[in-house]
Amino acid sequence: VFRGRATALNAHCEPEQVAIKRIPKASLKSAQEVAWLKQEIAIMGKLKNSLNVIHFHEAFEDDMYVYMVMELCQGGDLVHRILKGSVFAEEDAKPYMVSARAAAARLG
Repeated sequence: VFRGRATALNAHCEPEQVAIKRIPKASLKSAQEVAWLKQEIAIMGKLKNSLNVIHFHEAFEDDMYVYMVMELCQGGDLVHRILKGSVFAEEDAKPYMVSARAAAARLG
C-alpha cells in the first residue's frame, strides 16, 4: 500500500495536509478482498468525527487504484505504541478505551 501526503482544502477553505492510502486494484485478488476494502471504507465513513479516530475525508478510484483520503497524523498510532512495548498507566489508557467504546457503539 502506498502512503502519501497531499494538500487539500478543509471546510474553511484553508490548506490542510492529508494522508492518502492508495490501494492497487490488481492487489485485490478475490471478491472477499474487494468486500473487505468496501467494508473498511464504510466503517471509516461511519466513524467520521469520532474522537481519537482518524478523520476519513473520502474515497475515490481510477482505473488502477482505490484512494482513501484521511487525516494526517504524524505521531504514529496506538497499535504501534503498544507493539513497541509501551506501558500505559490506567489514567493514560482510559481516554483511548472510552473512545474505542464510543466508536464501537456507533457501528451498532
